[in-house]
Amino acid sequence: MTATVTAGAKKPRLVSVDVMRGIAVGWMILANNPGDYMHVFRQMLHAKWDGWTATDFVFPMFLFLVGVSAALAVNKQKVKAGEVPHFWPKTFKRTAILFGLGLFENAFPHFDLHHLRIPGVLQRIAIVYLAVVCLHLVFEKKGIVATIAVILIGYCALLKDVPVPGYGAPSLADDVNLEGWLDQKFLHGPPQAWPDTAWSPSRPRA
Repeated sequence: MTATVTAGAKKPRLVSVDVMRGIAVGWMILANNPGDYMHVFRQMLHAKWDGWTATDFVFPMFLFLVGVSAALAVNKQKVKAGEVPHFWPKTFKRTAILFGLGLFENAFPHFDLHHLRIPGVLQRIAIVYLAVVCLHLVFEKKGIVATIAVILIGYCALLKDVPVPGYGAPSLADDVNLEGWLDQKFLHGPPQAWPDTAWSPSRPRA
């Protein structure tokens, strides 16, 4: 990775991180505004269920960059030694601002709090940011790798082995699966929010 110092910057910036961030933002803009949906390049659309397209990697890329940026910006030794003033208040403040902006986006323009859907892109980024900072401070590399493995294996096991309530058996079908049931049961907004589907468009993909 190549580091470069910008004028007035306190810390050097990694060109590779800035390039990845630019690619992610650029592809997000293209994916959200592909033009004529009747003649759009397939990679500009999300996969309906099985498989993936280039567009499916945009949000994971954002989350990857959140983790990389947090690891680069947070000095574990100084934080643990108490040499970073107001570290946790600033961390929680940044998390709350991101989460709040996501809620504002979901509520705009009607601000119907009774039907406000809590999950959203910025809300997920906020949660991931806080989790990454905590993991970075608590674990070393082996612990982080083990945490990732447990999450991935556990997620797969839940989908493959836990019966879907109301269905009676484990299922990976797009219309019946455990994550969809959880989304509808605990996270889904009003029926009119997604009139064409019973699933959240920003749900994790099996």
